[in-house]
Amino acid sequence: MTIAWTPELGALVYSSRARRNPAFVAETLRSFDVTSPIDPVKARKAAAEYWKDKRALARVKLAFDNNPPAWKPIVEKVIARGKKPNAEAPLDLELEAATVTLQMCPLHAAVPYWIAAGGIPFALRTLIRCHGLLCSALEFGYRRQGVDLGLWILETRKLSVDWPAGYADAWALLRALLSEAVEPIYDEAHGIADQALLATATGNPNESALQILLPFAFPDERAWAKAGAKAAIGLAKQRKRGYTPALAYFVSVAPAAAAIELLGSTVNDAITAADLATALAHLGTPDGVKVLEAALSTAPNAADRERWGAVLFAVRTGEAMKAFARLAKHPKGKTTFAPLAKRHRELMLATAAAKPGKPTTTRVAGRSRSR
Repeated sequence: MTIAWTPELGALVYSSRARRNPAFVAETLRSFDVTSPIDPVKARKAAAEYWKDKRALARVKLAFDNNPPAWKPIVEKVIARGKKPNAEAPLDLELEAATVTLQMCPLHAAVPYWIAAGGIPFALRTLIRCHGLLCSALEFGYRRQGVDLGLWILETRKLSVDWPAGYADAWALLRALLSEAVEPIYDEAHGIADQALLATATGNPNESALQILLPFAFPDERAWAKAGAKAAIGLAKQRKRGYTPALAYFVSVAPAAAAIELLGSTVNDAITAADLATALAHLGTPDGVKVLEAALSTAPNAADRERWGAVLFAVRTGEAMKAFARLAKHPKGKTTFAPLAKRHRELMLATAAAKPGKPTTTRVAGRSRSR
């Protein structure tokens, strides 16, 4: 047994078509308070509660004239729907993207509605569009000298890795549903993603969210992660410390060398044990061990060192044992890694001793060279 995939550890792994994980899918749906298939009536009602919010509507009205000319007809639709949220209207990608951008509906309510009303491909296309827009508040703020500025749309990707708000959960939901989608739906979504990657292939790291997030949503497309590595590493080098879910997700699908360089370039508070468990499942050993060691070397705090260390503990190989030995000497990890290293070493010895024809002396000799 190279990796001891306990039920608890296995449940952390993000689902993919190559390695489906019903536990991840169920938990992701639960976090959105929906079930599959998503009830379209319930989803629309939940979104409409936000569309009609009077305070949000007032902000949009106040700054209407600041919108680019091409967006003014769409913003008019946003306002009209806010006034009559129950009126029937055809599903409109630009309307939905504008509604999210103008903070008239959070992604937590919008994405289930998009999926229920238009399907996974429509939801993917709309979320992609949202990453190419920006709410004015992020550029100019909500108030100036005590005066409300209102909200308007900026068509730019300059903060695509930070906007729209709540994008991490939205991409997790899409990944979950894409992992179980029937072939025609998956193929349509794949084509949409491929076009988006081509359309956003240039730009600075902050403009490269889709180069980083689409490989996460389509983890079986390993060439996409390889192509996105330059943008992800460039972004990591800009952000020595921060909370960047896009980079955390990318670690879970990146080639080992790219993940290691990324992890060595930034301390990312968004990384979770699920990202690292998925990286381990995606890469296997020994590459997965190398990525885990790199992550543990830069873990932000003791709690993360303990949680992430549990993922490495599940790997029953000499490479993992040596990684623990090195980590035990880490100045910030002695209290966490030294006990784990001792337990892991003892477990490896016991496992070796239990195998017929596998004397423990060879294991001890190998351990003595661990650093």
